Amino acid sequence: MESDQPTNTTEAQDAHAACEERAADLERKWKRALADLVNKDKEFARAREEQAKFATANFARDLLPIVDAVDATSGSPPHLEGEQEGVSVGLQRVRKQLHDFLAAHGVTPVPADGHPDYLLHEVVGNREDATADPGTIVEVAQQGYAMHDRCLRPAKVIVAAEKDASSSDGTV
Repeated sequence: MESDQPTNTTEAQDAHAACEERAADLERKWKRALADLVNKDKEFARAREEQAKFATANFARDLLPIVDAVDATSGSPPHLEGEQEGVSVGLQRVRKQLHDFLAAHGVTPVPADGHPDYLLHEVVGNREDATADPGTIVEVAQQGYAMHDRCLRPAKVIVAAEKDASSSDGTV
């Protein structure tokens, strides 16, 4: 009868060392797999949080034309407060509630001052304006909105045109 046991101590020590090496290798792989699992759990948690944060983005984007219509009917830009002449108090209340609703859900107007930011503004035209530096925003054609610092709709803006060089230095 043959035995599976090693016959001498050197073989036994070699077998024991091989088993310890194999156990250490498996432990390293197990720790790596556990770390990968923890990292994936964190990644999924961040993705769920991001999805929850922007779950209403499409709804808000679809609501923006209604906001534009209410603002146009009220005759005042959304950043102005108070009742405007010829505008009913009821319409002003609806407008305020609508903007408060958007703000409560993280939707804010895109600021349109200074030079346009290509991530937040769409330049739709330019015009000469003696009071503005070339390339600065002189008019907002359509208000833009962002949700939690992510652009829902860029503001459509008109910028000041470059001043004609021949007219500024007196040469023809």
